[in-house]
Amino acid sequence: MPALEGQTVLVTGAAQGLGAAIARHLHGGGARLILMDRDAAGLAGVAAECRGAVSAVVDLADAADTARAIAAAVRGPVDTLIHNAAILKMEPVDGVSLATFQATLNVGIQAGFQLTQAVWPAMKVRGG
Repeated sequence: MPALEGQTVLVTGAAQGLGAAIARHLHGGGARLILMDRDAAGLAGVAAECRGAVSAVVDLADAADTARAIAAAVRGPVDTLIHNAAILKMEPVDGVSLATFQATLNVGIQAGFQLTQAVWPAMKVRGG
């Protein structure tokens, strides 16, 4: 594992599965964590395991809520952004509503863009 002591890492989709495993692994390596997810209970559990983590409950499909969470949780330079959040509904294409399709795009692309815009300036100054 690379040296993570003192590094700040923002992880989305951190309440369960791969995102939670990533958060636990990085915390074990000494990283400072910013954790985001829409699952408040799951996020609280992971944050409790990762003492010192900053967490924000957020609906990344909503641009305004994403901006609010970024403003609330990102309090300094971020060294690494891991945008793990996704909407994964296994269903036939003819059963997917336009609203679900749009939310899926918003989480994956819009939120990724917003997060990157928020953290990139400090990353760039520090050598990207």
